[in-house]
Amino acid sequence: MQLKPEIHFVNLDNMTSSQITELMQMVNEVYAQGEEGLLQKWVQRITEPELIEMIKNEEVAVLFLSQRMIGCVHLTEHDEESFKFGMLAVHGDFRGRGYGKLLIHFAEKVARERRYKKMALKVLTPKNWIQEHKKFLQYFYTSLGYEPAYPEVIDFEDELITECNLTVYKKDL
Repeated sequence: MQLKPEIHFVNLDNMTSSQITELMQMVNEVYAQGEEGLLQKWVQRITEPELIEMIKNEEVAVLFLSQRMIGCVHLTEHDEESFKFGMLAVHGDFRGRGYGKLLIHFAEKVARERRYKKMALKVLTPKNWIQEHKKFLQYFYTSLGYEPAYPEVIDFEDELITECNLTVYKKDL
């Protein structure tokens, strides 16, 4: 019997404090691996108070497999015509099985339901060298129809250990 994944927005009524901590740790572990060589070792992708605020605002969708949290995505408005996803994370034990794509399709569905015309995301990449995970992400997002739209100013230079570009990717919905 194959388990059916479920994705839904979470809130403080349906998340325990230990689940919030577990989700925060998963996101930070995924980003520590994915942004290796870009950020200072002390940098966390998300803090517990930041995650709680996102959950309070019902901006976090979680992917469950047999009641286990295995992934998540943060959804917000990017601009008047664009919805944005970020903080896309899939637990290491479940990567390579299409769950990231499933979360992106969920994000796009929500954006369409809310009448946005475009979907946006941001990708941080090293300026002067190639980081394999970022190279994969660029390929992955473009294979889903996302295209580099414009550079964005980096407002966290003190967290970087190498020069980086922050690029906004967009897709028409």
